[in-house]
Amino acid sequence: MNTRMLELLGNQPGKYPTILETQYPHVFQKLLELWNTVDGERYFDELMLSKRAGRLGFPPEATVEIWGLHQIHSALRESQQSKQDNDLWASGADDAHHSRLSQDIGK
Repeated sequence: MNTRMLELLGNQPGKYPTILETQYPHVFQKLLELWNTVDGERYFDELMLSKRAGRLGFPPEATVEIWGLHQIHSALRESQQSKQDNDLWASGADDAHHSRLSQDIGK
């Protein structure tokens, strides 16, 4: 088991993608590389909905692992986005106001 992937899955071995790791190592490595990024979301979309003609897709066991990882990944991204949206200091919406305030203070 890859320790980084296991950590990303909250140290829950039951959610570990054994089939992807052993039978599709290139997919497994790409998921590790793109985990928690917008490109990761796009990659999951590509895995689940191939636009390339003639592709047979993954066997059901691998598809279940991809879907499970996608669910975890999406929930993590939504949780982080929600935290950022609720953090007024992290929000870029008030940047202009903060800039004007800083300028007024500097006068």
